[in-house]
Amino acid sequence: LMALVVPAGDYDKERAILDELEQYDEVDSTLGLSNVEAMGGYMLTDRLTPRQFSELTDLDYEVAEFLYGVYAANHENYGKIVGGLSTYSVPLIDMFLFLYDEVQQGYVTLDDELQSTLDDAYTQMTNAKLQLQSEQYSRMLIYSTLPVSGDETYAFTDKILEIAEKYYPDENVYLAGESTNEYEFEKSFAVDNKVVSIVSVLVVMLVLLFTFNSAGMPVLLILVIQGCSTDLIGAAPPVDSSLPGLISEITMKPGEIDMRFKAFHL
Repeated sequence: LMALVVPAGDYDKERAILDELEQYDEVDSTLGLSNVEAMGGYMLTDRLTPRQFSELTDLDYEVAEFLYGVYAANHENYGKIVGGLSTYSVPLIDMFLFLYDEVQQGYVTLDDELQSTLDDAYTQMTNAKLQLQSEQYSRMLIYSTLPVSGDETYAFTDKILEIAEKYYPDENVYLAGESTNEYEFEKSFAVDNKVVSIVSVLVVMLVLLFTFNSAGMPVLLILVIQGCSTDLIGAAPPVDSSLPGLISEITMKPGEIDMRFKAFHL
């Protein structure tokens, strides 16, 4: 399981990302506001016109049109009011939450059955929004068929970020999960290991430089040390590092410890 975090506010981009990700065999399923079914076959973020919203909720068309007009005015979409609201479309989740607020403030009155439907929808939609969206970011869950770690998994995490960044080229996107943690740890360890090795060599060379007062001697000694280390590792006999192997070596009589155990301790 991985969580893809993108800037909130563009449901169309979120839907496009999820649709593209679901085409990959590495993805078992995805979950986001844009692919959660709400009611009547519509997804939470599907855009509905006043007519469609009226038919879905059994709300009078005149009331739905008035509601859309208020919504447009609140969002400063005055052109939609002047040009006609019949083609004005709003995400289903946004309009439901707006209708609920209008009812709570007393601007709209509903019959008992419609009020009950609105209350149930409001509870489900707010729960979904709390889990998948904040004021600044939206979260999409990606269930992968790949193991937690491995080259193939790490390559696919890069692919997920590449897809997300295609839709948000100038904004930050994030990918979180156990696989990404493993990947970041592996990359950090590789970099740190190289840095430690380089710094160690430089420190040794600096000490030898001041010891021998010669620029060539430290380099020569480092090469000799590296060469000897490689030769010793290559020439060392194999060591049984398993627990039974080590126990058998330790329990031998004094003087019978063979060169393998000595090589292990070296």
